[in-house]
Amino acid sequence: MTSFFSQLEPFVCKALIQLYSKLTKLGWLDSLNSTHWVFRDVIADIDKFLKAGLEKCIIGVNLLELLIVEIDKAGYADNARPLTKQRKTASSFRDNTLLGIYIYNILIHSILL
Repeated sequence: MTSFFSQLEPFVCKALIQLYSKLTKLGWLDSLNSTHWVFRDVIADIDKFLKAGLEKCIIGVNLLELLIVEIDKAGYADNARPLTKQRKTASSFRDNTLLGIYIYNILIHSILL
């Protein structure tokens, strides 16, 4: 996967990460059944990047950054979604995932220092 990203231009890598973030945001409230939320396992998915080598760790940090930005913003494409659904997505992300992202941020910061 790292060799795949290293062969791409930086703007293409960023666009792929934005696509992942947008798909996660749009599918955040979707579930297969009442106990399994498909798009809410972002920490487990991105954890694979963060625990790998330096290049993958950088990709993982970019994934976390753009995911937070995407969940927080209400852009042009989101105008078709009701405001209540946007708020529900943002508050659910805040309550379920944001603390885990901050913990990873602190761990990465302590490793780099």
